[in-house]
Amino acid sequence: MLQKLRTRLKNSSGFSLSELLITLLILLMVTVVMAAGIPSALRALYKVEDSSNAQVLLSTAVTRLRDELSTASDVKVDGDTTITYTTESGSRSKLTVETAGDDLGINLQEYIDVITEGTQYKHLLVSNAAANKNLYVTYSEAEYENGLVTISGLKAVKYKTESVGAAKDAEFPLDSNVVIRVLAAADHA
Repeated sequence: MLQKLRTRLKNSSGFSLSELLITLLILLMVTVVMAAGIPSALRALYKVEDSSNAQVLLSTAVTRLRDELSTASDVKVDGDTTITYTTESGSRSKLTVETAGDDLGINLQEYIDVITEGTQYKHLLVSNAAANKNLYVTYSEAEYENGLVTISGLKAVKYKTESVGAAKDAEFPLDSNVVIRVLAAADHA
């Protein structure tokens, strides 16, 4: 056994120059093909990730809208997108949609008259922390009838562009309208 090993180590034959060049050429071609495919694979991955983040954000927004409006009273829809109502605690609130400026998305304004008269708090319905990946939530129309608030055109919108992923102003719409039963409404059956 030891003799066979010594014989093999003494054998000086190796690969020819043409064999080495062909091997290097094949490795180079495989590397070029892989390098060309990686950016497109990453773009596809980030687009799927943006879509997934948008779906989570829409789900969060629907939950927050249901939490806000299901226990509301004195609900009114002004124009197409402004919803005013009174919360369970008695404070007056208003949902508005902002599509320009710093507070993009659905804004919640609360008018609290507990300590000082006319105190107003304004914040996003879905916080910036929840709306990661440069997305915000908006809707195109709200309607209130027979104790039901119907919100149409709910969608997540990407407001900043990145080198990969969905482009700026890419929209991820919710497939259906959101219908919320207002439990405190006097006019529903």
